[in-house]
Amino acid sequence: MARIRTGQKMASASWKEFIDGRIRAGKALPIISHALISQTLFGDYPELLRDYATYLNYPDLPLSGLPRLTQFSAITEHMQSDTGLIRYNYLNWVKSRLFELAEKDKFPPALLEEAEARFDELDFQGLCQTLGYPRFDDPGRDPFLVLAQLPLPIFITTGYHGMMEAALTRVGKSPRGQTCFWSPDLRNLPSVWEDNYQPSVDQPLVFYLLGRD
Repeated sequence: MARIRTGQKMASASWKEFIDGRIRAGKALPIISHALISQTLFGDYPELLRDYATYLNYPDLPLSGLPRLTQFSAITEHMQSDTGLIRYNYLNWVKSRLFELAEKDKFPPALLEEAEARFDELDFQGLCQTLGYPRFDDPGRDPFLVLAQLPLPIFITTGYHGMMEAALTRVGKSPRGQTCFWSPDLRNLPSVWEDNYQPSVDQPLVFYLLGRD
């Protein structure tokens, strides 16, 4: 915030001005949703959920989000105890949607052939990188590039792939990604804190609250 001079009267500020001041001071903490990531890639996020519901043979009921759909899949396919398989099935489906998007965007046949040949071995982020997504076609309007250019040291995301890291790299920063250790089973994963890393504007932290693909 601007310096306050003696005798100056306080002027009312809008919430936008308040947030702008917090951002310039590096005190804001963006929380980026999975829905924003999916919408940036695929367009209409609710339509994407409806497509997934159709794939799962979900009954004609109101959709309340991805967790409800994966819970339905776990029960109907008898996978309640195999969360890894639930995760694999969803990521395989969303990878397929990404491949169809590349076909619709008329990517070069050789690139599509390479991606299809490696389809099983690539995780979602790897397929994004192979196909060249995200494309970041409009720097002034792409929400991830807009966020990446802010002078902030930490970003939290509920998404499962590295779109925020890709945007930060695109604007010349060197991000570090860290998965939240929300389960004891994750304690053996590498940690960015092992080398005394401190998040900064030039080397920001992207914290994956719900894990990565």
